[in-house]
Amino acid sequence: MLELLMLYKKITEYGSISFDKAIVAKIVRNIVSAHEKRVFFSDAKGRLHRNLMKEMSEDTSFLEANYREEDNTLDLCLYFILRFGTSIRGTAEVLTEAIRRDIPSIIGCRVDRVDIVITGVLSRKLLKNRTEVTTYADK
Repeated sequence: MLELLMLYKKITEYGSISFDKAIVAKIVRNIVSAHEKRVFFSDAKGRLHRNLMKEMSEDTSFLEANYREEDNTLDLCLYFILRFGTSIRGTAEVLTEAIRRDIPSIIGCRVDRVDIVITGVLSRKLLKNRTEVTTYADK
């Protein structure tokens, strides 16, 4: 059974409002699906997860999320493997922009920080390395 991390839960007089890591993962999977031949999911150790693009997958091993209730912001760390020849900076900028646009419109919280960690490069073989691109929201 997969562990679902509850990022936010608020109980009001009308009921409870919550979202978990799986919702954020689904949004990110939809964004990355436009780059499916160049961007692949991995975990923090650099293992390739090809089956994560499946619509029903609830695996969130490619994602770390931290929600701060005091300012309603979300910090994300995403792990990917890129196809050889794919621009790290260009891909990171496109993914970050889409994440900052889509997550607030669906969940309603602002994305403050996005860390995109490239755990390897895929050519004929998987070459593991670790490159990190961090972006912060404009304050």
